[in-house]
Amino acid sequence: VGFPGESEEEFEETIVFLKSQAFARLHIFPFSPRPGTKAATFDGQLPSSIKKERVKRAELAAEDGAARFRHEMIGKEVQILTEEEVAPGVYEGFIGEYLRVRVKGFFGEGKLVLARVINAESEPLIAEAIEGSPE
Repeated sequence: VGFPGESEEEFEETIVFLKSQAFARLHIFPFSPRPGTKAATFDGQLPSSIKKERVKRAELAAEDGAARFRHEMIGKEVQILTEEEVAPGVYEGFIGEYLRVRVKGFFGEGKLVLARVINAESEPLIAEAIEGSPE
């Protein structure tokens, strides 16, 4: 956000777009002029205070979409690639949608576990292993 010359109206279009989507996550960062690039010399450089405020607004809009994205996962069967045992008999890993998920069971690290998402309030999501998953 905050590319030189970005108007409030253009930024609002970005906010509307972010609110209309359900991305799992976004990386939002303020424009930073780099020496030797054309953009560093463009007219309309925005003050850092405006860029910081726009980053915060964009992050809030993106979080709404991320919450919707997580909520859509409830009840879905997913494959979790276990990465680490975070407590005895509780593993955490990622699913194909690049969301972190926690599941109970004794699977080991680096295993694919078939599970159903039961809670998606925040990451890690919570899932229950489906019978027949490696244990």
